[in-house]
Amino acid sequence: GVTTQAIQLVRTLQENQIKTAYIEMNKTNYLKAVTSLYSKVKESPEKITYSGIDMYKRNGASQIKENKYNILVKDYGAASELYFEDDSYVDGDLKLLICGSKPNELMRLKGCLKNPNFQDAFFIFSFVPEEEKTSLLSLLGDKCSKAFFSGYIPDPYHLEKSSVELFHRILNQVM
Repeated sequence: GVTTQAIQLVRTLQENQIKTAYIEMNKTNYLKAVTSLYSKVKESPEKITYSGIDMYKRNGASQIKENKYNILVKDYGAASELYFEDDSYVDGDLKLLICGSKPNELMRLKGCLKNPNFQDAFFIFSFVPEEEKTSLLSLLGDKCSKAFFSGYIPDPYHLEKSSVELFHRILNQVM
């Protein structure tokens, strides 16, 4: 879910003529899988490009030339993972936490709500049944105005209309 949302954000920004790149800050090896499984991937030592998106591995991010992109979307993966970089995440301009509604995901969310590093984060919930949305919002308390529900996204590289609307609503709160 996290990587799908990151790619949808990149697509949304590109749709608005904003030069954007994706950076894999987690250790899921998603970019390695993309190069192994997909055709039409352009690969260079510092980045891969697939479906019009420039994507960098965490160690390749230092190769990004200044002013080449207006926005860098960094995918940190799950906040509960041992390798999650709180310090780097905290320095970001816009913090998004991608959440689910399964019991283990809600327990992690409760931990994040207590963590000061996530106090200004926005929450995007994926795969949440309609009948669970109200109880999720009550769990967030005073942060429910920063909660959003994602539509169904079967292909992360195909920009979904619901994603465009979701990210515009978030960006309107920030700007």
